[in-house]
Amino acid sequence: MKRQPICEIELVVPCGEEDTHPVRVGIVGWGKFEVVWTPCDDWLGPFGLMAPCRDWVREQLPEKFRRDWKWRFQLVGSLEQVGVSAVPVLIEALKDSDEDVRRASAEALGKIQDPQAVPALIQTLKDSDKDVRQASAEALGKIGDSQAVPALIQTLKDSEWDVRRASAEALVQIGKPAVPTLIQTLKDSSEDVRRLSAEALGKIQDPQAVPYLSLFQSDSHFRQALQQMNAEPLPLSQAVPFVARQQHWAVLMRALPYEGVVEAVSQLGSEAVPMLINALKDSDKDVRRLSAEALGKIQDSQAVPALIQTLKDSYWLVRSASMCALVKIGKSAVPALIETLKDSDWRVRKASAEALRRIGDSQALPALQQALQQEQNKHVRSEIQKAISEIQRRNKR
Repeated sequence: MKRQPICEIELVVPCGEEDTHPVRVGIVGWGKFEVVWTPCDDWLGPFGLMAPCRDWVREQLPEKFRRDWKWRFQLVGSLEQVGVSAVPVLIEALKDSDEDVRRASAEALGKIQDPQAVPALIQTLKDSDKDVRQASAEALGKIGDSQAVPALIQTLKDSEWDVRRASAEALVQIGKPAVPTLIQTLKDSSEDVRRLSAEALGKIQDPQAVPYLSLFQSDSHFRQALQQMNAEPLPLSQAVPFVARQQHWAVLMRALPYEGVVEAVSQLGSEAVPMLINALKDSDKDVRRLSAEALGKIQDSQAVPALIQTLKDSYWLVRSASMCALVKIGKSAVPALIETLKDSDWRVRKASAEALRRIGDSQALPALQQALQQEQNKHVRSEIQKAISEIQRRNKR
């Protein structure tokens, strides 16, 4: 079945050895053409079907299309002028071998603003060329379809700043439908992604973002976002419970390093413990450290096994915070700490002995005395001896 042309363009083509004239060519696909009209039809009647100009379009134009990227680039410009009916061809052009042609196609689709292009442009956000990715993000913003939000959020992590910026601006253009996902993105491990998300939320100016931005208010980028919304930051005593009620624990976890958040999270009590236990495994050492600190403030014994494991953390401040948390939890942590005196890692054994010394519970004495007899590491032995002496002294009072 013969395909109907999606649109028509006019070209000047050879007709014979010396003659040229305009021909109307129908575009039925990217790189697929057919003659719609040639003056030879008027001059030669039925014999116009054998005119050299028709042979040129059929045989030479596809070859010119393949070889000449500049011609393909110009063709994209012509298709842009056609409008919506050219969108299927421009979508095909997004797969062209030349990055300039792909970029021009993305820009053209953005200007036409037809939603049938979001799926193809979403795929082009992964293009190998940064300019194509940027043009695709900008086009998705102009189209404004909410189905692009997840892909644009991912592109906030692009290796190129201009692409990240274009993605953030596209999310702003999409507006309120992007707000819930942008709020979730405040949990991202990348500071750059969090700040771009905050900036976008400030420009969209949806009040539902205020409690979340308030968690990070000690960061100037977040304060600026709140100012752009003409909103006062909520006190942490209000923002933290609100975010917790929405079950956005991951955002709270990411906010822990910001001033005052640990104290506010601690006020949630046992409700926050599962989230904080999970945060002890976070890739950010500051989040791990402050999670341990918050658990120490809450003093819930269900955190003991996780804190014991964190005594093996690669970062000494995390280990120290975990040990201090176990001390604050107190006697209910003693049985687990006694078991940890047998750990293969000498640093863990030392930390356990120090924690037992500071807790001062006499039930730990037999285990400490046995550990002293078996311990080879001089640093651990010293700590065990101090623990035994301190506990014995306290219990003589």
